[in-house]
Amino acid sequence: MLLLNHARRPVVSSHGLPSRTYHPLSRVVGRLEQLLEPALKSPPFWVRAEVSSPKEHNGNLYCDLVETRDGTMVARMRCVIWRSDLVEIRREFEANGLELALEDGAEIGLQCRPTFHTNYGLSLRGLALDPEFALGALERKRREILERLLRENLLFANASRPDPLIPNRVGVVTSVGSAGCTDFVETARRSPYGVRILLADARMQGTDTEATVVRALDALDALDVCLVVIVRGGGSRTDLAYLDNEAIARRIASMSKPVWTGIGHETDRSVLDEVAARACKTPTAVAERIVERLDSVARSLQNATERLHIEFEHRMQPNRTILADAAKRLARGPTTSVCQHRERLGAIARAVAITSSARVDRESLHVEALRRAIAVRAAGVLGMRRQEFRERRKSLVKTTTRIEQRHRERLHHARTRLLAAGVARRFDHHRDRIENATRMMRVQSRRLLGHERTRIANQRARLSVPHARLGAAREQLRSHHKSLLKTSARWIASRRLLHDGYRRRLRGPLQRREVAGHAAALRELTSRLAQAATARLRTESRGIAAMRERFQMERFIRQIEQARAQHRSFERTLRASDPRLALERGYSMTLDERGELIQSIRDLTPGTVLRTEVRDGTIVSVVDRTEGTE
Repeated sequence: MLLLNHARRPVVSSHGLPSRTYHPLSRVVGRLEQLLEPALKSPPFWVRAEVSSPKEHNGNLYCDLVETRDGTMVARMRCVIWRSDLVEIRREFEANGLELALEDGAEIGLQCRPTFHTNYGLSLRGLALDPEFALGALERKRREILERLLRENLLFANASRPDPLIPNRVGVVTSVGSAGCTDFVETARRSPYGVRILLADARMQGTDTEATVVRALDALDALDVCLVVIVRGGGSRTDLAYLDNEAIARRIASMSKPVWTGIGHETDRSVLDEVAARACKTPTAVAERIVERLDSVARSLQNATERLHIEFEHRMQPNRTILADAAKRLARGPTTSVCQHRERLGAIARAVAITSSARVDRESLHVEALRRAIAVRAAGVLGMRRQEFRERRKSLVKTTTRIEQRHRERLHHARTRLLAAGVARRFDHHRDRIENATRMMRVQSRRLLGHERTRIANQRARLSVPHARLGAAREQLRSHHKSLLKTSARWIASRRLLHDGYRRRLRGPLQRREVAGHAAALRELTSRLAQAATARLRTESRGIAAMRERFQMERFIRQIEQARAQHRSFERTLRASDPRLALERGYSMTLDERGELIQSIRDLTPGTVLRTEVRDGTIVSVVDRTEGTE
């Protein structure tokens, strides 16, 4: 059947070609509507397809229905569900406990009929949706996710994590403030164990569920928690579908800590329940499971404490018998032990006194010998250094005079030669520089000599201080010796009084522990007394050795050598300022007719008379031309 019948035969143009016949678009669309009229009046039928680009406007839903095979689109048609039909569809889904979610990529079973409009073309009008088909699609998606996780050995990965022995630090992924969050927190807080809860907020339904839950799991995995719990309140079966998410399941499988769930659905299990280590029905059930674990640990600790107490009593009974027997034996012989300790303490005290006195006498003699040796050595070194300074001063004066005489002779000789060439003013300038350098050297020499005299005076004053310190150290040693003798005497007297008191008190049968403690205290005090005396003597010896080191004379020698080096440096600087040295090394010096030094070609003009001084004479020349380097 032809789409359009031609009313007349084609007309041949003047070029011999048939002319084209053009039809109005409305005629073509009307003809298509006539051809499609039998299909448009057919009864409604069911279509299985995927929703693409859904958009709701003024209560009406506009979308495309597509069919794909192996990832390739094989069919596509526009679809519209009017507002009245959409309201009925939502009501039917709610009656079956489902929420209508026509999202991009959702597979649906749609009852529809074809429609044709002259402006919008061919499309499908949706009349109803099958709730059972929606449930089947969700179950197929859930089963496919579980099969992929099982193939990749991720389904039971988190279940292999060992449960924490004491789950007292719990990270919770939930919608903060929701009913499920409140139930979990209140149940955990009613327990007597002080469970620490860290909340990580996430959306538990809607398009943001995947991103927020994964982000919350990442944050808790990096914190110091021993258990992670995912909880949400009750909801419809389609609300639970938001948790049938492969990305969330994979993140749970890779967690380093065990994950428990309390999704809040009594009959259905989500993908998260399957991949988690433990799954409970409600948030309250998860909290009760944690409290039960803590109760079990508390009971185990109580049982272990009771067993430990019984074992301790069993092991201590023989020791109590041994202690009782020892106390009886001790009651029979405390007097003898006290007398022996008192005699031993007396002997130790006398030995300490004798040793301390002898040590103090030896150190006093040693200090006195050191003082005399230091005084003799200091006097000899000061005399030697004073004589050496006098000789150095005389040598410095002679050297300075000799250098001045030599420079005067050189200046006189140079002036005599340069007067003939007309350059007296230039050498006068050099003479002033040399005289200034000579004056500076004299001033510096006087300053160095003054500094050295001041240093010698300071060192002489410092040498008088150690004599006084040595005398003070000797008196301090004598004072410590007397104090040590007095302290030993008082301590021995107090110990004797204590022993007499112990002899009167030790008449009871159970005093062995007290006597042993006092004996240990006596031994410790005796050891401390001997150590204190030895330490004090060592400290005084180190002080004397330190004072001995402070009087070494190498420092004075270094200062004298530094003064000599500085004087030689001044002498070299003065000699280097002599212009004759430059001439002797092969350099020359060019002067104009007025005796001024030529420094640039800009100072010269053709015809200028120049005098060039060299090592062995003077060269007179006339400028012909100049050549610059720029």
